[in-house]
Amino acid sequence: MKQVHLSENEVQQLAMKLQQADPLQAQHLRECAACKTAIASYQAIFNSLKVMEGPTFDFDVEQLVMPQLPLPQKAVSNSKWSIIPTIGIAVAVFCIPIFIMSRFLSNLAKGIPEYTLYIIIVTALVIAGFLGREMVTSYREKIRLLNFY
Repeated sequence: MKQVHLSENEVQQLAMKLQQADPLQAQHLRECAACKTAIASYQAIFNSLKVMEGPTFDFDVEQLVMPQLPLPQKAVSNSKWSIIPTIGIAVAVFCIPIFIMSRFLSNLAKGIPEYTLYIIIVTALVIAGFLGREMVTSYREKIRLLNFY
């Protein structure tokens, strides 16, 4: 018959007396010196851990460490002044080509009624405005979370 030793988990459970040995384990423990030694070693370790004192400091760690930590500082943001030139450049990039090609664009829209074009243009501008505002708000929130500014 092949003799199988107890697993580490079983040895630890028996050493801590969390479980009782079943008949096969009890027979194995009577015959196996290695498993008896392992249980005795674990019992010695567990008993020494119960007796050991926890680590203590003779000073207040919080009072020693907290003054050394840097205080969070609110950074000044120039985002209001940097967005105005960006909007100006975006408007110029959009308007200059339209101004240059206005005579071609007027021929393009000849068959469409004037009020329909106004409705389409106003709707597109309103949607673009809301999307732009949402993009800027989302960007500012992400930057605020990263605490860069």
